[in-house]
Amino acid sequence: MLGAAWSLQSFATHGSVDVRELMGCVLGTAVAVTITCHVATLDHESHKRQRLLDELTATQAERAAAERQAGTLAERQRLAREVHDTLTQGFASIAMLLDAVGDDLPLDSPAARRVEQAMRTARDNLVESRRLVHALRPAPLDRTHLADAVRELTARLTEETGIEAYTVVTGRPVALPPATEGELLRVVQEALTNARRYARPVSVAVTLSYLGDLLAIDVQDDGTGFAPAARHTGIGLITMREPIAALDGTFAVESAPGEGTTIAVTVPLPVDSPAPEASAAVSGTERLAPAS
Repeated sequence: MLGAAWSLQSFATHGSVDVRELMGCVLGTAVAVTITCHVATLDHESHKRQRLLDELTATQAERAAAERQAGTLAERQRLAREVHDTLTQGFASIAMLLDAVGDDLPLDSPAARRVEQAMRTARDNLVESRRLVHALRPAPLDRTHLADAVRELTARLTEETGIEAYTVVTGRPVALPPATEGELLRVVQEALTNARRYARPVSVAVTLSYLGDLLAIDVQDDGTGFAPAARHTGIGLITMREPIAALDGTFAVESAPGEGTTIAVTVPLPVDSPAPEASAAVSGTERLAPAS
């Protein structure tokens, strides 16, 4: 612009423009334009390089987080195996040995009572170690939903013990937060464990009833039963009652000696939650035959 203005001024004053001066102005303008374009290109490349560096940093951070998560899961699985292979197996062996010793002792003798106390302690610690193993291992809900995970539990109970165990699902299954489904699955698991260990049932039924804004879970067995007042503070009932209370749900036990036991749980359902894909085909009432 300055060169053009100077050339016009020279032409107006002298009536002509020197060719060399004109060429100098043109070259100067070309050099200025070239430098400006080069600076703009460098600035664009710099911003592009910075974006690539930011993306690389974000990718590296995501990869590091994934590696940390994978390492954490691997360590949890290792600890679960260690606890299972040492403490759990050890408590199970102690309980079996004490049971055998108790059969050889006179009933109501002081030694028999002490063996019974030791056996109860071993079994309580066995329950705790198994709970720890289940807490450390990835839950079945990592690969499925609550109704399907409960089906797996009842099928496994039948396979391992011969007890006729089955799952009934009524209503339209609703997806729950993973933490909620995990707590409910542990409650069902504890109820089945108690029925297996203490009730000596012929059959066990787990019913999941989706009632619009409420999920009701009933675990019913036809075993020996007990007086709920005498077992109100038992560790098994406490470990089931506390998480349900934290979910704003209700927990009840119905039992009587010789009349079986029913564990009844209700929890509120989220509004307008979609049905999980794994259970989308479930409607009405479904009873799964025990595994053969």
